[in-house]
Amino acid sequence: MNVGNRKRIPIEIASKYLYGISGINFSLKDYSTYSVIYQIYINDIGWLPCESDGKELMYKYDKPFSAFRMNIVPKSDKQYLIDYWNLDTNK
Repeated sequence: MNVGNRKRIPIEIASKYLYGISGINFSLKDYSTYSVIYQIYINDIGWLPCESDGKELMYKYDKPFSAFRMNIVPKSDKQYLIDYWNLDTNK
């Protein structure tokens, strides 16, 4: 079964993880002053590179994430926070 234009996580995979979110996106009505930065953590993979301002962040639809972090920052601090959080990624 699909949700919108995305596939659902298969039942046998979702039930072993006890959660079922594989992607997120956050957005603001107005990006002129602030940005929203977010990042997800995948077990056995680590933190994925950040996304921001409404872009979808997803690993694989059949590999749910176990944590996420999000922050709303002034535009002037956006790149600093992205660079700082991306230090935690396995690029």
